[in-house]
Amino acid sequence: MARISVVFNGKIAKNGLAPIRMSICHKGKTAYINLGINIPPEQWNGCYDEWVIGKKAWAINQSIECRLAQAQADLSRMENIHLMSVTDIKDALLHIEPKKKSRKLTNELSLNMVDLSRLTKIDKDGYIRYKRAKTGRAYCIKVEPEAVELFNIPSHYLFEV
Repeated sequence: MARISVVFNGKIAKNGLAPIRMSICHKGKTAYINLGINIPPEQWNGCYDEWVIGKKAWAINQSIECRLAQAQADLSRMENIHLMSVTDIKDALLHIEPKKKSRKLTNELSLNMVDLSRLTKIDKDGYIRYKRAKTGRAYCIKVEPEAVELFNIPSHYLFEV
């Protein structure tokens, strides 16, 4: 089970303040989320419910407590947490969409416009085979079955440029 706690980052910035972070420990690995709260080091107390002492401490402690409670509530709602990595948990707590595992034709494979415009039909086995215009190197790209429908065009080339 993942554990969430509030920690003080002792690295002091040029303005004399240091950030307060939330740490997520899961399967022996730790990830940190910056809470966006910076305080002078002498104001850090570190005790639960009274992390900060001194000027404006009540408001800062309330903000930290609210963020911690929200993170713990989100954590308790997560399914299959035992299968997740600490970065997946961090992304879920920050409400970042998970990265898509599927490859995009132009972004992941870095096809330039010349190569893209010269692509011909998809083979029967679901692959596009072509030679790179600049280097002459042969490439073979697997096209997912869902994407094959997008390329059913009556012309010789996949894209009309």
